[in-house]
Amino acid sequence: MGYGTLSTFRRVSGITTEEMSDSEVQEYLSEADRVVLEDLTVRVRLEELLGQQSDSNVVFRTLHAPIADSNLDKTIDTSDIEVYGWSEDTYGRVTLTQLTVSEVLPELGVVILSTAPSGYDKIVANYRYYLCRYPVDWSLVEMASVYYACYLAHLTLKGLIPPIFRLGSLSVSWGRSGEDKPHVRFYELYKATVRRLIGAGYIKSHEAPKPKYYVNGEGV
Repeated sequence: MGYGTLSTFRRVSGITTEEMSDSEVQEYLSEADRVVLEDLTVRVRLEELLGQQSDSNVVFRTLHAPIADSNLDKTIDTSDIEVYGWSEDTYGRVTLTQLTVSEVLPELGVVILSTAPSGYDKIVANYRYYLCRYPVDWSLVEMASVYYACYLAHLTLKGLIPPIFRLGSLSVSWGRSGEDKPHVRFYELYKATVRRLIGAGYIKSHEAPKPKYYVNGEGV
């Protein structure tokens, strides 16, 4: 499961099955999903949760909210966060004991454990949190993924063609110095869609992107 769909890609990209197989498109959609996830979220590793250990307390809170969908299934539940009891001995050796999460309240950053933890030095978690508005507009997330996949696909098919080239006596141009090339257009659509989701004037991992070209599906 992922954010972008094959049917939407075919409708938006104009790329036919003769030009690119479904399996190739799925590879680009998977890569696009990962890029979207990185742009919309921040990954947190072994963050100490707020909340006291006791014989009865099962409620803890993350430092950041809302908790994000990290496994690309468009739902935010117990599978999107890992919680551990942290124990450290006198030599500084750390043991992590995974704890069972029974419920997550993503907007509040609340994590409810199945049993009350005790005897640990602290309770820590791995998760992602959103930079974008919540609740998430999944239709926009889908389009962001599709636009980025279209960018990669058109870059593969036509990205290495120069802005102006000659076919015999005929001069062919993509428009304004190549700005109208399909992969350029789709990349701009991607950035605009992510900005709509984040509601800010920047994109985390693509503020100053370096050109990336693909030949037969391989980055060069």
